[in-house]
Amino acid sequence: MFLLAVLFYGETITPDEIVISAFIWLALAVFIFDAVVATLRSRRAIKQQAI
Repeated sequence: MFLLAVLFYGETITPDEIVISAFIWLALAVFIFDAVVATLRSRRAIKQQAI
């Protein structure tokens, strides 16, 4: 929606919005990274229990 507003509707971007967007994307990346690491650890633990 953000890109749509900027590219198609000509909305201006303030430095505050850029910083906020960067923090949101950083938080999303941390959340995804943590989920992937937790999934890999649980798969590894299940494989070790099966052995």
